[in-house]
Amino acid sequence: MLNASESEAVMAALSGVGLNETEASIYQTALQMGLRPASVIAKRAGIGRARTYDVLEGLKRKGIVREVIRNKVKHFSCCSPEELVQLIESRESALAREKERLLSALPVIEKMARPAGSQLLVETVHGSDGLKRIFQDTLKYNAPIYAFVGKVYSSALSGDAFASWRQEYTKQRAERGIWYYGIVDEIGEGPEDQQDSLKELRIAPGVRLPVEIIIYGSKVAIFSTEKVALTLDNKDIADALLSLHQAMWSWSSLAETV
Repeated sequence: MLNASESEAVMAALSGVGLNETEASIYQTALQMGLRPASVIAKRAGIGRARTYDVLEGLKRKGIVREVIRNKVKHFSCCSPEELVQLIESRESALAREKERLLSALPVIEKMARPAGSQLLVETVHGSDGLKRIFQDTLKYNAPIYAFVGKVYSSALSGDAFASWRQEYTKQRAERGIWYYGIVDEIGEGPEDQQDSLKELRIAPGVRLPVEIIIYGSKVAIFSTEKVALTLDNKDIADALLSLHQAMWSWSSLAETV
């Protein structure tokens, strides 16, 4: 027999996996009794037979309860706690796959919500959390990132908490196979400076770049040293800046290190 604190802990755990109070109570009763008809489980749990039967059927659909016919009578038993953990892990894996599918489809879905030729969408964000949200957004597109970035900007952010987070972001970007093509004004420590980061940089002498500008999909983001960013979502603007990037890329020189 469980004491009050143990019972409370079990109920909290079962609630955490999506069972309501009645489902959790019937699960515990069925687990203790083994294979039994719904009427026997209902009597032990102190819950009406019809209600118990409905709950058992619901748990069966969730894969938590099994049904066996004996002498033309339905008997029910619950999966073990270990099996319940495995079931949850399987659901988590399925959710992770669904999340990846949704992320890969987001650019298409966004086009449906915002047809081509719609008005320019502009947003200003402040602080590290806002900047992180923009960089995480770039991962949804699974397409190259084209950037302009200056030493003044890179040096201003070097060594702070956001710069450390940026290194973690760079690992995620590289793991997804997303290249970063940056045009810099001079050699220095860059925001994407680490090994195996799928990065190529070119130096454009004489060009002053006190900010970082990135182009991805139909979006452009401009970052200042004060951790303020402006985002523009407009295909014409993105295409124009991408064309400028390509032109500068053709006459700039390869940077061995940055």
